[in-house]
Amino acid sequence: MQKTSKINIRTYKNSDYDQVKKLYVEGGIYYEGTDSYGNIKRKISRDPRSIFVAISGKEIAGTVSITEDGRMTLISRLAVSWKYRNKGIGKALMKKAEEELVFRGCDKFNILVREENKNLQKYYEKQGYEKGNIYRWMEKKKK
Repeated sequence: MQKTSKINIRTYKNSDYDQVKKLYVEGGIYYEGTDSYGNIKRKISRDPRSIFVAISGKEIAGTVSITEDGRMTLISRLAVSWKYRNKGIGKALMKKAEEELVFRGCDKFNILVREENKNLQKYYEKQGYEKGNIYRWMEKKKK
């Protein structure tokens, strides 16, 4: 468990869902098609170390997810509660995600940021991320 000024970072448990969902909603990144309880439970059953949470007392202050398939990586769903922002929690969660990916043998980390979110782009640039290509996210639902 990683600590940063009274914050412990640990792997996600299914009992964390309601607090994590609240963070996603608060941050404007909740999407039912991706973030439903069943989808997250399935993700964790396949890869128990793919979601991390930052804990302050009994409250989840932040969360981050990783996806990797041996070829590509994706760090996503970084969310920190408004009351815990600017305390280094987001950076600590990103560091934890990167460390986990390095442990898995990865040497490159990818993130997705909305093109119009210039503040978030600057945040990641300060952490060493460089802008790449612009893509359109597309999806297809099973019929």
